[in-house]
Amino acid sequence: MSLMDFILKQIEVQKDTIGNMTSVGRLNKEEFFEKFIANIVCMGLSLVFLFILAAIVSMFSKTTLVGLLAVVVVAYYTLLFIYWISSFIGISYAGARRLHDINKPGSLMLLMFIPFGSFVLLYYFTLKSVKKNNLY
Repeated sequence: MSLMDFILKQIEVQKDTIGNMTSVGRLNKEEFFEKFIANIVCMGLSLVFLFILAAIVSMFSKTTLVGLLAVVVVAYYTLLFIYWISSFIGISYAGARRLHDINKPGSLMLLMFIPFGSFVLLYYFTLKSVKKNNLY
């Protein structure tokens, strides 16, 4: 699989995440982590893009490399914040559906707002799916 095929697949996963923004239903472990990894890949690609952009700009300007890297860091964290805000709802819905798959209430997603609550969620996200009918 080429890099371009991988990127196109991740874009399709993101479209699927946006298209299925519902907290009703179930989401198995593989589907959840596929969406999770797609988010990480998008953030990493944006950082690589910004460094390439900084390198191109540094070739044509008299700005020091340190100043340019400071701009890249500020731009990256600004883009990261915008990306986090825009994907927060989709990630929350996917997390709630994953919790439903292990027969836990989606309201446990609120654990991400307390210290070390994310580790509890990570534990729940790695549990096996409940095969029988559940409440959700």
